[in-house]
Amino acid sequence: MTATKTGLIKNNGVAIILVVLLLLTTVGFFVSRAGLDKELVDKRLTEWSDIVAEKAAAKGYKFQFTHGEVSVEGGLFSRKAVIPKIVARFTSDAGNGEDSGWEIATDVVEILPKSASLQALSVHFTAPVNIRGDHRYRIEYTPELAIDLFSADNANDNSKSIGFRADIPSSVVMTYINRDGTELPVKISSGKGSYSKGAIDSSKLIITKETLINNPKIEGFGLVLTAQSIKGTRNVLYEDHNIAVTYDVAGNKMNLSAPWNVFGDFNGNLKLGLEAPLGVLPNGAIAENHFNLEKFTLKTPKSSIEAQGNIRTTSDELVPVGTASLKLNGVNDLFSKLREAKAVTEMQEGLIRSLLSKVASVTATSGDSAVVSLERQPGAAFYVGDLPFEELMAQMLGEILKSKVDTVKAPIISDKPVSDKPAADKKATETKKSAESKKSEPVAQKKDLNKADVKKSEPKVEAVKK
Repeated sequence: MTATKTGLIKNNGVAIILVVLLLLTTVGFFVSRAGLDKELVDKRLTEWSDIVAEKAAAKGYKFQFTHGEVSVEGGLFSRKAVIPKIVARFTSDAGNGEDSGWEIATDVVEILPKSASLQALSVHFTAPVNIRGDHRYRIEYTPELAIDLFSADNANDNSKSIGFRADIPSSVVMTYINRDGTELPVKISSGKGSYSKGAIDSSKLIITKETLINNPKIEGFGLVLTAQSIKGTRNVLYEDHNIAVTYDVAGNKMNLSAPWNVFGDFNGNLKLGLEAPLGVLPNGAIAENHFNLEKFTLKTPKSSIEAQGNIRTTSDELVPVGTASLKLNGVNDLFSKLREAKAVTEMQEGLIRSLLSKVASVTATSGDSAVVSLERQPGAAFYVGDLPFEELMAQMLGEILKSKVDTVKAPIISDKPVSDKPAADKKATETKKSAESKKSEPVAQKKDLNKADVKKSEPKVEAVKK
């Protein structure tokens, strides 16, 4: 069970980041009740962190919230509370004396009232946000990130929740930091009218979020993606040691940078659901993560790629179990574009087509479409189509080796040793050998003649003996 507990937070980092970031913004409501007085702001922050810590403990977490000395600045109509050196940390006992969790920190947060009743306010992140856990990230934005908060009514049970809205900054850089310190940045630029909005029900930990990015430009990993717009919704629900996150994202008139831009504009859709344990599970419980890929589609005028799947990982299985399918339409057009982009060689295309012929469960008469199924049952082998994965890899390895042998020109076999000397040196050596051979000819002839004389004299010796 130790391994299960250790992995609980590590496997759900994105959800934790979302929860902590939004919890940070709710600090503003506790501060607003203080009337923006320094001493009361400190008191309200302590009350807020105690409430969150109590709720976190009930879910198997430790919560710590620290900050620097609070200051209140501005005049009567422009007062704001400035909270420096904010650190929010969620940890879970890993069962081996070590804590596993996530930490979010930023140098300063400013809180400004937006209504006389202090029922609406704005939380400004004016410095980069650093995220540490099993992985490290840094989020920077230009201009500052401002999140407006307001009280909202829940129509279902007449309870209160906190609504939020933020205009997405024109530039956001999210950087993944490797353990060796190298950084992998992804830059997201957006046009006017881009926003993110939603609501937080802190009593049930239900978070709904809707995001619209106009004219986005996403740069990272050597690629550039542009689009007319990308719109998505995300819902987070925590219930009974389980967190469920759903994503529904659609983008239209998207385009990739060279060489992949040969595909032209394409539309994309993604609908994904994630369910995972959150917090410390009871002893003996098996941790399960569920991934439900309801829809993934990329469409061009003449081709498309579609994928679906339902996969789960469990603490008692080393390999995920479940089913998935991949459907390719317009295969010939896809390969034509890939060749045009020089993204595949003739040999690679042959190998991919051979792979499809082995595993595709449905192939059109023209050979222009294919459906590939993936499946693994608990304790069983992983199948691609009708072939076990190991058998498929063995066949593909054989084809790769055969293709390499066919493309390599056979060397001319000779019983003479091949000299590795340069041509000029070789020629000089041959000339030297020829000269030495000529010098040695008289000696050789003399030796031969001597042998002949001996042979001729032999009969005479024998005759004397007789």
